[in-house]
Amino acid sequence: MLRTALTMVLVLVLLCPSMTSVVSAGITSLEELEKTTANHLKDVKQVSTDVVQTMDMGPQGKMVLQGTLYFELPELMRMTMKTQMMGQEMLINAVHDGQFMWTETPMGDMKQVMKMDMNIVKNIKGLHNIPGINTDSMNFNHVFYPLKNMKEYYKITWLGQEKINDLEVMAVEATLTEQGLENLKGLGQAGQVTINMGSHYKLFFDPASGFMKKMSTLNKQGQEIMSMEFSNFNLKPELSPDFFKYTVPEGVKVMDLTPMMKDMLENMTKTAEEKTEAQEEAKTETATEQPSDTNQPAAIPDEKKESESVPAETTSK
Repeated sequence: MLRTALTMVLVLVLLCPSMTSVVSAGITSLEELEKTTANHLKDVKQVSTDVVQTMDMGPQGKMVLQGTLYFELPELMRMTMKTQMMGQEMLINAVHDGQFMWTETPMGDMKQVMKMDMNIVKNIKGLHNIPGINTDSMNFNHVFYPLKNMKEYYKITWLGQEKINDLEVMAVEATLTEQGLENLKGLGQAGQVTINMGSHYKLFFDPASGFMKKMSTLNKQGQEIMSMEFSNFNLKPELSPDFFKYTVPEGVKVMDLTPMMKDMLENMTKTAEEKTEAQEEAKTETATEQPSDTNQPAAIPDEKKESESVPAETTSK
């Protein structure tokens, strides 16, 4: 269960909507929200925020992780999260050092360390054919500009003022479109996971500070299955480059997840390419099979020209 929880945390950090968008008290539309976000965050390079993540684990109940996220754009990240497991506190660490994504989790009295070479992952041929994956979504720029990366497959709706925990907030809804749903279905199991876990979001912003207060992931019935709440934002944490370095603890073996992730994404890329080719072939066949318009009126002979072309009759005398 711990590995499942960690996987979901990393998926959210890498691919989920932003955790740091900005609005102001006078914002009244989605367009104003986007403009204000760009204006306020254009010079931001580092950010830290406290986060509490709650996940519905079904019969196992809810799992709560809390800690702090640190970013230096575009590619550096550090995350420290704590959770309770069988009455014991467990510490989860994740670091992206610019090339490798490292995750460190407890395993009994030992530690388990996993790594993934993101340079190999990002350079997979045809990766951009996978719905929702592009240059920005493979680094941490998307943390600041979520709507930009969601527009292709999500319908973004401005909901206006709402209340959460007696706090006045501004709400935005993101719902997977029919095109997005169709494309994800073509990716098999990986696409179905995305549909189940990320087809409907609600994002809440504090109109006073302008920062994200909460992001909720909803299921098809509109029930919240996952949430992330944010506080204590710092846009100038002054983190040193060494802060984003990771050292493997002595005596700990490292599990390299790169081959597994590479194979999975290559299969997804192949599926996405085949789907795109099939769609293009279908369009071509449809265009070719279009019937000619047989209802056009027949051409009416020009009587004047016709009479001129007929020789005049002569009478013999």
